[in-house]
Order: sequence, then C-alpha cells, then structure tokens
Amino acid sequence: MKKINLTKALSAGLCVAMGLSMAACGYPDDTRPYETEPEETTTTTAAAEESIETTVEITEISEETTTTSAEIAGNPYESFIEGYKDAIINRTSVWYYGPGIDPNDFSTDYGQGLIVDEMSDYMYYTLYDLDKDGVVELIIGCDVTGDHMKSCTMITGIVTLEGSDYKIVAAGWSRSSLEYVGEGYFVNSGSGGAFLHYDAVFRYDGAAKELATVGVLVTEYSETEEIFYSYFDDIDKAYAAYPAYGNENAVCFDAEAQQKYDNDFLLATSKTNELTDAQWEIVDLHDL
Repeated sequence: MKKINLTKALSAGLCVAMGLSMAACGYPDDTRPYETEPEETTTTTAAAEESIETTVEITEISEETTTTSAEIAGNPYESFIEGYKDAIINRTSVWYYGPGIDPNDFSTDYGQGLIVDEMSDYMYYTLYDLDKDGVVELIIGCDVTGDHMKSCTMITGIVTLEGSDYKIVAAGWSRSSLEYVGEGYFVNSGSGGAFLHYDAVFRYDGAAKELATVGVLVTEYSETEEIFYSYFDDIDKAYAAYPAYGNENAVCFDAEAQQKYDNDFLLATSKTNELTDAQWEIVDLHDL
C-alpha cells in the first residue's frame, strides 16, 4: 500500500471502549496520523531543490486524498468507502452493508453491517493484510489506549474481498466495542442488557474470512446482586444460551470460567499491535 502523509489538522479527542462512537472523536495528540519530516540533505543545490519539490508533491497528493476521501491508487475498497460515507452523511439507515445493497430490504439477510448513526465528523481507515495471504483488509477505526492500558485499535469495521464482492468480517459500535490488539487477535466487550455482559477474544481466520472464537465469558447478574460466570468456546452458543449459567453448551462456570477467559485475554493482549504504525487515511464526513 502506498503511504501518503496527511497534513490536515484534527481536533484532539479520546475514544473509550464503551458508550462513545469511535468516529465521533479525533486522535489524541500522541496517536494522530504523523507527518514524516523531509530528509535532511547535504548534497548539491540542485539535489536539494529536487528534494523540496518531491516533498511538496507528496503534500499536494495528501491534501487531495483528504478532500476526495478515497482517491488512492490501487485501493480496492474505494467504492465501499464512498458508499459508507454517503450512508453516514444522508443517514439512510442504522447499518451499512456495502455498495448497491438496500439496507431497508428486509427480505434478505445481509449479515453484519457497519454502524451508521453513531458516526460523525471524520472516519479513519487503513489497508493491512491481517493474515498475510496477499490480500489487504480494509480496517476502519482509530488508535487509542484500551481499557487494559495497551495501545490498541478501536474497530468500526473490518472488510475483506471475497472474489469481486466485499465481505464485512466484523464491526464495532458503542454497545459492542471491538479492539484490535495485534497479530490477528481482537478483544470484544458488549452488553446484552442491564444484567447481561459478554467479553470475548477472537482471532482472524483468513481462510474462512471471519473472526474465530477463542473464548467468551458471559456475566449475568441477579436482582439480589449475585454474579454468575459462564465460559463458552463459541460466540453463537454463548448468544443462544439464556440464561447462560448452567447451560449445557457452556464449557465451565464460576471461578474456572473466569480463569479460562483471563488466560485468553492475557494471550491476546500480549500481542504486538502492528496497526500502531499504520498510516491512517482521513475521510471527511461533513456534508460540505
């Protein structure tokens, strides 16, 4: 992927794991897209002038990229990004499923969509090959310091290519925060209501083009303030189990469940987040 330096200033802000939209905030001062300083040169005047001209040219490309949202050579996700931008600006639906798909056509199950009504101001994205199979994924989100005090990437969406089509692999929003922590691992925290909470660890499966479950901890609260923990090795089984405590599809309960999930969480958060050094592009979501 060609890296382009972004020179447009952003308002400082900080995304948190729950309750705030990832796109409603800009980068903190120490995590905003960086600008590469021109290399110093001690060569001839002609060489110096050539270096200056190159820097100006890169800056001009950067400004054009910010203005037109996705005019990046070789970006296979250009139409997806533009369609998502239009959906956010026009507020056509709560979810966006991809270009050419009517979000209000309920006769077809399009699977997971990307959140629309929580997005505002700017969207940040980068292209990165998560599973090193030679096909880059579209990653929409922004870098923050997570709940576990580790640099992570709050995810709005992960999109990959499936033939000539787009496939939404995963999505995050205020009630289901999704963090990329590195080396293909994700941490999810979501609420199923006031008395129900899900914590999950996933790993990206490039062959299946989906997030594979590493482990899920379901926490349930009773009206008498009792807390029940259940551990599952499949997210769909965890969602289907209600109540989860005592369910036959659970692997274990109580302290054993907590310990198994703690092990999964420590494994995931021990990974190195490669996206910390990624070059994030900016899409202006204001209807100018």
